Amino acid sequence: MFEKGSNPSDSRTTRIRVRLYMWSVISEDIETQQKGVVGIAELREEVFADLTNSETRSAYKAVLDSLPVRFSAVHLILNFPDSPIYRLIKSAVILGLFGSDERVRTKCYDGISTETTYSLMSFGIPVQEIPLTSGGNIKTKNLLQWIKTRRAIDTFRQGGASVSNIIMHPNTHDVLFSRGGNAQHLGNKEFHQFLDLMNTPYHSSEQRDEMEGIRNEIISFVSSQNGRFLQVNKDGGWWEEISDLESIHFKINNAFYDYNRKLKAMQNQQMSKSATSNFLEPNKRRKIDGVDAYFKGCF
Repeated sequence: MFEKGSNPSDSRTTRIRVRLYMWSVISEDIETQQKGVVGIAELREEVFADLTNSETRSAYKAVLDSLPVRFSAVHLILNFPDSPIYRLIKSAVILGLFGSDERVRTKCYDGISTETTYSLMSFGIPVQEIPLTSGGNIKTKNLLQWIKTRRAIDTFRQGGASVSNIIMHPNTHDVLFSRGGNAQHLGNKEFHQFLDLMNTPYHSSEQRDEMEGIRNEIISFVSSQNGRFLQVNKDGGWWEEISDLESIHFKINNAFYDYNRKLKAMQNQQMSKSATSNFLEPNKRRKIDGVDAYFKGCF
């Protein structure tokens, strides 16, 4: 969850409604209920100054204590001057907002920068999903898709239709089938490890039953981790579970062949670079093939 510093001119009622709606959505996710929320908040100078008021801090503290889901970690991005007085205020605000347990899981950063991005990545946070660039520009693509998905869910619920196959956000061990951008997702990393481990046996097998057995092994492993195989809904753009077993086998088979094709292309590229390097190396003699060796003694 990312929260950008609020503009003082915004309606306080509107901000409260947005936050309540966000927490209502967050509390619906089972994995989030189990593991908690990782919060990333940007605090600008004017917002931070408002928190110096003890009554305001008490109000925020009451809101934090009443949230339906606990915070497993909090990352605060502080956009104000790095001076002794602000460091003192920062300590006072954090002491007022968070208890001892929360403070252990709270980390502060001085502004949005490349260093901040790498630090967040070291905690496994998918920084590409944060709706803010290092230059401070707002990214709207994921936000607009989120709004579109929530509108669809609310519309379906009002009409009495099921929304069980509309997935707001993939779980940790889900395998995502889409065009790029998901290589760093943990479920896809685990899936990639299986492709790497089983690539040779899969392509050396001449029996369809053996290939199917390897695919079933992958499916069983993902299921044992409470993972699912997901794809993007063509009409709505949200994630949906692939429930048809035949379709899952088809996608895993395609993934194996795509992985093998890329592996061979990479190996050929490395061989080409190696051959070029040997040819251009001035202190090495060029390798003599069989034809050159045959004519060598004739001239």
